[in-house]
Amino acid sequence: MKKLFWLLWTLPLGSQAQDGFPEFPPDSITAKVRSSPVFEHFSGTDATVSSYTTTGYWSEKRTYYVIVHQHDEWKAYRWRAKLLERGSSHVTRITRKRMHLTPDSVQQLLAEWTTLGFWSLDQDSINIRSKRMSDGSVIDMSLTDGHSDVFEILRNGKYRKLSAYMPEYFQNEIPVMDRQSFIQGKGAFRRLILTD
Repeated sequence: MKKLFWLLWTLPLGSQAQDGFPEFPPDSITAKVRSSPVFEHFSGTDATVSSYTTTGYWSEKRTYYVIVHQHDEWKAYRWRAKLLERGSSHVTRITRKRMHLTPDSVQQLLAEWTTLGFWSLDQDSINIRSKRMSDGSVIDMSLTDGHSDVFEILRNGKYRKLSAYMPEYFQNEIPVMDRQSFIQGKGAFRRLILTD
């Protein structure tokens, strides 16, 4: 009986840690990933991190919203990054400002992301831009001068980046379930970070 109790008690720990982040499929760490200020700042630490930003060619600045779990505490920051040049991912300067955040609101976000399947969204599916017509032809859609919504997740040395180019526009034209989940997950993150 003791073994059964121990087994049942430890089962949930394998799928989700104290910080509330479940396991997720990591990306390979490439040189491009290393240019991420979020990755650069938190890589090699014991912090669990989720960040959101938008990227586009025309901006010389970028704002990152960063949620961090470290030393049994949740913290949120707004990072304002000055880019080396327009369209670059290289940062020359970052200013950081602490934001208010409650642990319950973070747990609510993580639960919503889990419900949406956010942790395992497919990068290609959230960026589908081709539409098959009834006659069998395929239309490829494009849009210039838009932006990408970017999430970065780091935990236990694992890194995941989800990036969708103009997701609301393309979802309106070509509905895809993964992209809809991405949009809803983005909305949940923005509600948390902008209202807490």
